[in-house]
Amino acid sequence: MAIYPPLRVTADGLNDDRKHIFWYTYIGLIGPSIPLLILGAAIGGAAANVPTWSVALDSGSTGDVLAAMLSPVGGFGKFVLAILALSIIGNLAGTIYAVTLNFQALLPLFTRIPRFVYAIITTVIMIPVAVKASDSFFANLENFVGVIAYWSASWVAVVLVEHFWFRKGDASKYSADIWYLPKALPPGVAAILASALSFALVIPCMYQIWYVGPIGAKSGDLGFEVAFVVTAILYLPFRYVEIKICGHL
Repeated sequence: MAIYPPLRVTADGLNDDRKHIFWYTYIGLIGPSIPLLILGAAIGGAAANVPTWSVALDSGSTGDVLAAMLSPVGGFGKFVLAILALSIIGNLAGTIYAVTLNFQALLPLFTRIPRFVYAIITTVIMIPVAVKASDSFFANLENFVGVIAYWSASWVAVVLVEHFWFRKGDASKYSADIWYLPKALPPGVAAILASALSFALVIPCMYQIWYVGPIGAKSGDLGFEVAFVVTAILYLPFRYVEIKICGHL
């Protein structure tokens, strides 16, 4: 018996509904992101020209930089800092909720575990990691972003090859009615193998604080580009074999 109910959507207004959902989500994400990224770039560029900002930036703490920026307004600046610190809770709440959904999406069995249990487990893991990472925030952030970049390159390669090569860019070839049926979905073995094996070349091409590969030492960090290209190349034959064994896309 299926644990999930089928997704039932009528044909009337289907395209309009999808467009609305896309634009609501896209604007909601990009709307606040662009101004904040521009503001961050402006602060980073101006910090070297303001002595107090420069000293705070050298400390490696984002909080120190913000405190230096807001220090001229006295108590109001401290109030703004407190609000900004508390706002992180709201930001993390959405992230933790997404993590709980990801856990439940791994296997149908995991849906039997209440979602708040996953939230508690995630929080218990995050607190000690955050405390340790706070000792050197920017260095740890740079390391983390570097690792995520390699993984994301492989993921993008798989998505693009799957969509444009195997599904010919046709969105109708994705069936929303089988999302809860594991046997009707791609097993994902081809994607995992292609992504994992690409790191045989990604690692020598790394140039990170914690590791510099022999190729990366001479050329700079090429891990992202290599991950994308190698994953795309490997995914093609692996996916063909996967389709032949499974009998469906």
